[in-house]
Amino acid sequence: MQEKDISPRVERLNRAAAAEKRPDDPHAVEPRDSKSLIFMAIAALGVAVVAGTLMWVNNDGPRQQPIAEQTNLEAPQTRQQ
Repeated sequence: MQEKDISPRVERLNRAAAAEKRPDDPHAVEPRDSKSLIFMAIAALGVAVVAGTLMWVNNDGPRQQPIAEQTNLEAPQTRQQ
């Protein structure tokens, strides 16, 4: 194994940093720490797909008059195919 060519200044800084390190200091992220974030992202994507599908399936197309302005109490007009 080759020796690392580190200047004395960098070695001194590394020793000082190691001396002030505490057990509760943040550490590097491990792969298992990101599982919950990945799960939430997949769940959000799934909810977005379901919501988009429901909006697309329930689209009755353009109406002649907005529902709030209709005076008759009949069922709303549906798209004729």
